[in-house]
Amino acid sequence: MLMQLIMSLTQSETDPSKKVEYADWNEVNIFIKIFKNNLKLIKMVLFSKILSIKMQSIL
Repeated sequence: MLMQLIMSLTQSETDPSKKVEYADWNEVNIFIKIFKNNLKLIKMVLFSKILSIKMQSIL
């Protein structure tokens, strides 16, 4: 019942017998591809920042 209230407040489907797809899987796949393509860059930036912090603490 609480879930139905929340769904009603958010203007979502309130019928528990209906299956509702909330994710746009095409958008999810696009996000995953972009994330994977940029993962190496993200790792390099993080590594660079960590290295910079370590160097500052040494000096």
